[in-house]
Amino acid sequence: MKDINQLKNKADWLVQNRNKEMRLNINKEEIDWNKTFEFIILRQDETTMETTTKIRRINKQSNQGNINKCIRCKVKNENWNHVWECEQHKTTLYDIVQDNIKRFIENLKLKNIKVNEEKWSKRIIRILLEKSTIKENQLIIHECIKGIFNKSLLDIDNNKEIRQEMVILIKGIALALKEKIWKD
Repeated sequence: MKDINQLKNKADWLVQNRNKEMRLNINKEEIDWNKTFEFIILRQDETTMETTTKIRRINKQSNQGNINKCIRCKVKNENWNHVWECEQHKTTLYDIVQDNIKRFIENLKLKNIKVNEEKWSKRIIRILLEKSTIKENQLIIHECIKGIFNKSLLDIDNNKEIRQEMVILIKGIALALKEKIWKD
C-alpha cells in the first residue's frame, strides 16, 4: 500500500500545471530524478502520513489559482519567484547560498581535500545562475529550492566525496530556504 501511495503522490506532483515544463522535459538527462523524488517525496524526518497530507495540501492550493498580495511587502502579487526574492525577508537567498557553499568547502577541508575557496565558490554560483533546461525562465538555483538535483551540480567533479558533499549542499540550500524564508 505504501508503494501505491508513493506512486500516486509522484503522479499527482507531476501532473500539476506548475510542473508541466518538467513533465515535458522528463527524459532529459540533466536531472537526477531518483534523488529529487527521494528528497521531495520520501523525506526521512517526516512520516508517510505527514508527507501525504502535505502533498495533498499543495495539490489543492496549486489548483485554486489564488493570486494574493505578498504578506511581507504587500505590494507585489505573490508568485513562486517573489516568495524567494521578496526584499522584506530577514535572510536572503544569497546569504543562504553563501552559507551552504562555506559549509561545503569546510566539509571538503575536513576530509583533507584541498580546495581553492574562491574558485569553488565562483564555480558553484555560476552553475546555480545558469538557465534551467527543464523549466523556462528559471535558473538552476530555482531547481535547488524545489529539491531538484541538477546533474551539472552533481557532476561538478569526479571525486566521490565531492559529489556526496554536493548532494548535502543542494539539500542544505533547499531546507534552509524552506526554514528561513518559507516559514518566516
